[in-house]
Amino acid sequence: MDDKIPPTLILKGSNPLTMFPGCNFTEPGFILKDDLTSVEQIEMIVDFSTVNTDSVGVYTVDYKATDADGNTALASRRVEIKPLSNAFYQGRFLASDTIKPFNQIVPPYHINCELFSTTFNWIKVYNFNNFGSHFNLIMIPDSIGNIDLTYSLSDTIISGIGTTFCDMSGFRLEYQVETPEEGISVHHVTYKFD
Repeated sequence: MDDKIPPTLILKGSNPLTMFPGCNFTEPGFILKDDLTSVEQIEMIVDFSTVNTDSVGVYTVDYKATDADGNTALASRRVEIKPLSNAFYQGRFLASDTIKPFNQIVPPYHINCELFSTTFNWIKVYNFNNFGSHFNLIMIPDSIGNIDLTYSLSDTIISGIGTTFCDMSGFRLEYQVETPEEGISVHHVTYKFD
């Protein structure tokens, strides 16, 4: 049978894929199909040799799938390495909270973040821990996405650390809250752009 139809090559994940410097590039994957050649027999080449995750810039990952009859499908993914700035943390996020050590799931809630001080790299977080819109604290991210937070006012003490997701989709915090009424609770929270 004379096969003239190239394989079907579909990229998984984001395209373009955005990251900040210093993160590792992880190939999001792809889907392969062919009308006559089994997927195991398709020759697949993924070239991400030009991607430099340590340097801000725009790069391309090239994909080439060739079936047993020599028909070829091509695809490319754009990889954008962007500097991580305080502007990243500004906006509305959906919080998914788990209280440890018993893995108690808290219903999702929203927080809002805004730049509070460019001098000290402070981000103000409103409705932190779902305490209400009047409640806010200061989060301090560094240039590689590590986060510190501390809060002590009246009878509430909060302290913790966090990291920013390399794909720039949000960040994660691990912190403890101490109040006279409820004692100490330990939270592991993921914040994703809403």
